[in-house]
Amino acid sequence: MCVQLDPLSGSNGPYSCNEGSKTLDMQFKCSTEINAPIYIVVALFGHKQIELTETILVKNLSAMSSALYEHKHMVNTMTNRFYSPEQDRTIYEAEIHYTRFIGFIPKLMALLMPGLFMKQMQDTLDRFKSFVEQSPA
Repeated sequence: MCVQLDPLSGSNGPYSCNEGSKTLDMQFKCSTEINAPIYIVVALFGHKQIELTETILVKNLSAMSSALYEHKHMVNTMTNRFYSPEQDRTIYEAEIHYTRFIGFIPKLMALLMPGLFMKQMQDTLDRFKSFVEQSPA
């Protein structure tokens, strides 16, 4: 299994979390290498349940998708990219940019524990990786 966490900006380790005048801004990227061809990964992508408003910004599933997510506790954009370095391997890269945290607890968590958000996203990628690799071709 290959897992890579890359900072997008800032020098706060694998994430960037900046406190503005009224909002916190956090942005990071996670990726995982899946032992399956890209056509299987794309076909299985997006099978999840959560209550939020999703606004599709870009949908080109053979390469990438981007959406704005509005939840009762936060607002973020997420861009998903798929690369195929080999025929039976796919790199799934997710870039998340939190633009608004709503409520005291989410703001506090973003300020004090921004790594939790990245860990949650990496766990999601890893679960998706397992789901794809265990699915029949």
